[in-house]
Amino acid sequence: MKRHPLQLKTLNAARGNSRHSTVFTMLGSAALCLLLIACANVASLELASVSQRARALSVQAALGASRGTLLRVRLFELAILLMASVAVGAAIATWGIYALAASLPPGMALELANAIDFDTRAVLFMLVVATATWALTSLPAAWRASRANLMDALRDDTRTMLGSRSAPLLRQALAVGQVAAAVVLLIGALLYARTYIERLGLDKGFDSRGLVTLQVLPAPNASLRGEPLGDALSGVLTAHPDVIAVARTDSFPPATSGWIGGPLTIDGGAPLSQITLSYYGVTPAYFHTLGIPLVAGRWFEAHDTAAKVVVDEAFARRFWPDDSAVGSRFRVGSTGIGRVTEFEIVGVAKHVRPDRTVSEAGRDLFVFYYPMSPSRGPVSFVARLRTTNALSNMAAAVSANVDRAAIRVETVDDLYARLEGDRRLATVATAGFGTLALLIATIGIYAVMAFMVSGRRREIGVRLALGATGADIRQLVFRTSLTFLVLGALAGLTAAAAASRFIASQLYGVSPIDPTTYGVVAATVVATGALATWYPARQAARVDPAVTLRSQ
Repeated sequence: MKRHPLQLKTLNAARGNSRHSTVFTMLGSAALCLLLIACANVASLELASVSQRARALSVQAALGASRGTLLRVRLFELAILLMASVAVGAAIATWGIYALAASLPPGMALELANAIDFDTRAVLFMLVVATATWALTSLPAAWRASRANLMDALRDDTRTMLGSRSAPLLRQALAVGQVAAAVVLLIGALLYARTYIERLGLDKGFDSRGLVTLQVLPAPNASLRGEPLGDALSGVLTAHPDVIAVARTDSFPPATSGWIGGPLTIDGGAPLSQITLSYYGVTPAYFHTLGIPLVAGRWFEAHDTAAKVVVDEAFARRFWPDDSAVGSRFRVGSTGIGRVTEFEIVGVAKHVRPDRTVSEAGRDLFVFYYPMSPSRGPVSFVARLRTTNALSNMAAAVSANVDRAAIRVETVDDLYARLEGDRRLATVATAGFGTLALLIATIGIYAVMAFMVSGRRREIGVRLALGATGADIRQLVFRTSLTFLVLGALAGLTAAAAASRFIASQLYGVSPIDPTTYGVVAATVVATGALATWYPARQAARVDPAVTLRSQ
């Protein structure tokens, strides 16, 4: 199978990558969940605002203001708030976009199908979303305020404001929904953060310090002193004072761009399970350059052909658990590399972490190496340097010997960082969404409890006049708050457990239903909500019963 150093993909093919599609679907769902929290918060605050202003609106109506006038004035006020919110949101979004782009691994931004920026389409989308949010959350409350019963409002009894007892229950239901959504987002953020940390700690299978990759794309007629370009450049790099070791390869770690799949047949036996084998074409010096340990057998020798392969230990353990894999022959379906369809194992190498753990079809993915032809294949090298500060020296050494060549030099650590780039992006984004969700939910809880205390001042005054203490009042407020905090947390835990199967494929080293994660998030949300209740409870305990009852 002919390999090319530069592989182009259509945009549709790039979008078809299942892992990236799942990540961005998850991010879109998280953004929608955060938007719903914001809508619930705005609706709750708007209901509270309308209730607080019901008496003033009724007085204005009694003095001759029409309901249409009151509605237009309220809509104008809300439009001013909308524009201010959009301006603040745009400023925060601009800062967030630049911060997110700066956090990406080197070179990853160039590989994205769309640039991370703040363009006209993003502005228009933000305006549409903000307007829709405003319409859904503010217009119903404003319309209801214009239709309020004047006599009920003038009685100044909050329990009968707007002619219904449903408003307080609706605000509490919205608070429960905010808490539930915040729990879901925080669980997702913590699971992704733990996955990212777990994968960063994975053993690559070799020492990546000082390892760099060098890819040369020469002009079609490029040559070097009449010798094959790959061999000549190998000599140039080997003689360079900054280079400790160098080898050619057709695929840089952790890439697994070349693979074959099908039923596995060992030593001519019956076909076994479907597998996917990813392969690297390498020169014999490759294993020494990377420092990959030999588990069994031998490395390649100069006379070995592509039929002789070195497999990784994961492959050997899976299909030769009790025997040595060295000396066995295998084939995968009827496919192979070039004209070779059956391979003989001459060695077993330590497992090197590839760019994926399963193939697109969900089958197990294993790795093997075959000797690449010195006169064919891409002009790509992996080298171990004395210091990575010599990267520019590598490019200069090649440029001095090859005319009209495109040269790309990167560290292997940067390649692995890009491997986890999508998970890093998901971790940063979900952490930001979760933090905002917790902040908004906390504000919503505070607003609901503050309004509840304000609306029940007469009840609180009566309780204090009958002998209740400040501690009793604080306990009453906290008990009410904890009721919908716990309800929201339980609803959020249930929703997160139901949605866990959608993100299970994106996790590593942590269960999608991890008790520790769920417990920490639930405790954090409840504790934060209780903290938001502290000030309203403190104000409730300070109510003067004499003043309250006299005003009623």
